[in-house]
Amino acid sequence: MHPLFPFRQNMLKLSVMGSVERRGTRSLVITYEITDPRGVLRGGPHGLYEVSGDALVRAHELWKGTCFEFFWSEPGLTSYYECNVESGGKWNVYFFDTYRHPMPPQETDQYDVTRIRSSEGQLQVFLEAKTPIPATLECSFTAVLMTQEGAQFYAGKHGGRDPDFHIRTTLCIEV
Repeated sequence: MHPLFPFRQNMLKLSVMGSVERRGTRSLVITYEITDPRGVLRGGPHGLYEVSGDALVRAHELWKGTCFEFFWSEPGLTSYYECNVESGGKWNVYFFDTYRHPMPPQETDQYDVTRIRSSEGQLQVFLEAKTPIPATLECSFTAVLMTQEGAQFYAGKHGGRDPDFHIRTTLCIEV
């Protein structure tokens, strides 16, 4: 598991970790673990449930609420993908040619979220590709967490003066 850090230090005592596992040549399972001892998180994984099939809904602007994000690219490329998921079954995957281009982001049909599994403090995202996933990926785990103190931005690495998960150098985990 890779730790995520808040953009600004806070006293919330939230702990967020992320991991990714390959399953065959076309599947990734992205896992987030959240520890919230003070109960400040709003909209995170609570209880045991699974969302799949028609219950999964593609949606935009998930970052306006609690949203778990996964970015990935092939090493050396400026293009990248972004997967956004909220624990209730809304999701989307976008493709960018370069930093934040195009805007608004365009959905890609190269990847689908096929299942979201939640248990107390854990969220798993099952991502399926239409073609084989490259052997090496550079990736990052990020999260926008709505709390009693407002939005908190968590990432394994922050790269700017403002929270910005799209900065290429923040894709610092190789899988």
